[in-house]
Amino acid sequence: MGGPRLARAGHPAGGCDGGEPILWILTLRSDGDHVTRLRGLLGDGARVIALAPLDAADAARLVDHVIGDRALAPAARERIESRAAGNPSRLILGALLAGAVESELAHEATTVERAARPSAGG
Repeated sequence: MGGPRLARAGHPAGGCDGGEPILWILTLRSDGDHVTRLRGLLGDGARVIALAPLDAADAARLVDHVIGDRALAPAARERIESRAAGNPSRLILGALLAGAVESELAHEATTVERAARPSAGG
């Protein structure tokens, strides 16, 4: 009663009264009991398709596709791809935020450079 309300697979939901089935595509991490809980909420009509992470070559192709003709520093590409760990949505987000990743790397380099300099007073 007080928990989340989800439509059963193939049934109208939330103001959709046309009687047509609705295809819901939900993504989530497979850790914990998230999949089990979701199946419990959706019932027997739910179909779960578990996908493995993208391999390195496919991850690089996806990032290339998203960034298009923009240049991407190798360190930024490495950061994006390592953080995403093959997760397509994280790869896309990382590629869209490539400028922020490059700024982050530049800031880190500046911080390390400053820390490596001997202090003026000692």
